[in-house]
Amino acid sequence: MSEIGCIACALDGTLGVPGQVHHLLSGGRRISHRHSVLLCPYHHTGDMPEGRKYDEFSEVHGPSLARNPRAFRLRYGDEEELLAIQDALLDHYQEVTQK
Repeated sequence: MSEIGCIACALDGTLGVPGQVHHLLSGGRRISHRHSVLLCPYHHTGDMPEGRKYDEFSEVHGPSLARNPRAFRLRYGDEEELLAIQDALLDHYQEVTQK
């Protein structure tokens, strides 16, 4: 996951952005480590570079899951969709790097 980076950034065309593990939930509880996606600090918790304002930053980098979950899911998909996309990218990455 760290090679691909933040899945939201990858969907916006930027691979390799360092991230944090976001565990998918069911009934408010973590499902498992297997059910996780990588999100950069901005997309995961809304952390931004010092001096930046969320409204301006989100225009360029999209919404943050923590600050605007509805807009985040509309742009990138829900967590299950992100997991499926990430799994497909990981499968492709493994195929390419094993050649």
